[in-house]
Amino acid sequence: MMLTNYWKGGKRIVAVLKPVKRSTIYIDGGLEKPYNSDGGVPLKYIMGIDGGGTKTKLLLTDASGRLIFEEEGGPSNINVTGYESVKQVLGEMVLRALNKTGAVPSDCLSLCMGATGAGRKTEKEKIKEIFKTLGFECQITITDDATIALYGGLGGKAGIMVISGTGSICLGRNNEGRIYRCGGWGHII
Repeated sequence: MMLTNYWKGGKRIVAVLKPVKRSTIYIDGGLEKPYNSDGGVPLKYIMGIDGGGTKTKLLLTDASGRLIFEEEGGPSNINVTGYESVKQVLGEMVLRALNKTGAVPSDCLSLCMGATGAGRKTEKEKIKEIFKTLGFECQITITDDATIALYGGLGGKAGIMVISGTGSICLGRNNEGRIYRCGGWGHII
């Protein structure tokens, strides 16, 4: 069991979180109230989500890239756990992030999720629809988890990245920007 503090309606709330889910809110310079709450400032933010077969991680940054909030939740592989399960995991995580920070969907500048099992257009569209039903109207990018790992790890430069977690995949990017893939068979292999 884990205790966490957050602000709601100008009051500090102590909440008990399930042990699998971890949340941290970063308040700069000892600021005692989050964005958008009783005199707080509107938060223009960017949401990034790394969805895996075992866990999902959500980050919020402000427009300058400063980390505001992070949280871990359950698995979000749409091909393994199913649409309804992924919808529940993402819905709970997003709503918790918004409640704890005072942010609202209309202030999101961009949302990107790299999800295991989201390599095909059908899965990407299903996941995108989850965020639209939560009220997000910003640019929503859904891609596979290997692509965000490749760009995150190499900063857009040439190189090779291997994921060996619940599933495995290898991606490489050459100097011309062409991406090569090997594996990606999920948790079966």
